[in-house]
Amino acid sequence: MTGAPGFIGTFMGASFLSGGDRVIFLARPGNGETAFRRVEKSLTLVDASVLTKEFQVLDGDVTLEDCGIPIEALSGVTTIFHAAGKLDYSWAKRDETAKVNVGGTKNILKLARYMPALKRVVFISTAYVCGSRQGEFREDHKFCEKPIFDNAYELTKLKGENYVRAWSRKSKIDTFILRPSIVVGRSSDGAVIGCTGFYSFMKVINAIVDSQRIVCDHLNGENFILNVPGDEKAPLNITPVDWLVDMTNKILDRNVPGIYHVVAERPETYGFWLDVGSKYLGLPGVCVSNRQSSERSIAILERMVKRGVSSYRCFIERHPIFDVSNLKRVLGDSYVPCHADEQLVHTILKYARERNFAI
Repeated sequence: MTGAPGFIGTFMGASFLSGGDRVIFLARPGNGETAFRRVEKSLTLVDASVLTKEFQVLDGDVTLEDCGIPIEALSGVTTIFHAAGKLDYSWAKRDETAKVNVGGTKNILKLARYMPALKRVVFISTAYVCGSRQGEFREDHKFCEKPIFDNAYELTKLKGENYVRAWSRKSKIDTFILRPSIVVGRSSDGAVIGCTGFYSFMKVINAIVDSQRIVCDHLNGENFILNVPGDEKAPLNITPVDWLVDMTNKILDRNVPGIYHVVAERPETYGFWLDVGSKYLGLPGVCVSNRQSSERSIAILERMVKRGVSSYRCFIERHPIFDVSNLKRVLGDSYVPCHADEQLVHTILKYARERNFAI
């Protein structure tokens, strides 16, 4: 398993251990800590009880040949769960992102030759491999003929997908390509690893709250309107990680290979997430508009927001519709729709704010 001590990889790994699976984590050392210690810390955050379960941590790197790990440890592996990836939207860092998201995927699949017991491969992609196109996207790859992308992350994840599909046809190994949307913390307590995506936006809003007080004093206590970019009606497809884990486990229990959109079927809008989140953080006067305030002190804050969300403009302006027919067909009565409400927004932001959005 790759992707721990990252977000999805850790939550899925904890779930597998809790369910009785033996898990071999492939992870890198970092920040002065061993790979084992990093995985141990992330698992503790998610569910400390799984530390008593049977797992192993291999010190390696997906960008290296054979991932830099001892191949003799892999002989009993029955499933590859590849969740590792580099979440970087910058075109300037495209080669670095591709090295992980494409090259790393190739290296992981090359390890299959050391796994005589291998039965299936699970690849965590993203629903946003659809790129900047609008409209409905089915759980297939037919839209990939002439893709248009706003960032390097989506492009490299699609290339990773394409390699997995080609490898699967050649190897005859069952392959599951899962496409989650934007994933946030656990719905029960907000627990999350890494404040990216929606959190990055809210972190900017949170930083402005103190500045807002200064500006309000400047305006003699009058409230003000802060204009932020985007399309308030754009669907912002966000799901809590525990829902993603539940759906993924059900997919694997059904054991039907294919491509699955693990997303909210009827997502809330960007306007909803922005309004509820901003009010919770103490900044009620937020308006989705491309205008700029004539008040200089407010205009400075608006430019601060635009810089902070520049990488995410594509998510708050596009209108993709992700079909979930395959997901619903395979899961049947066990399928549970994902619904976001104000309580979820409050829960995930409470957890992040208490840690100063530094998780």
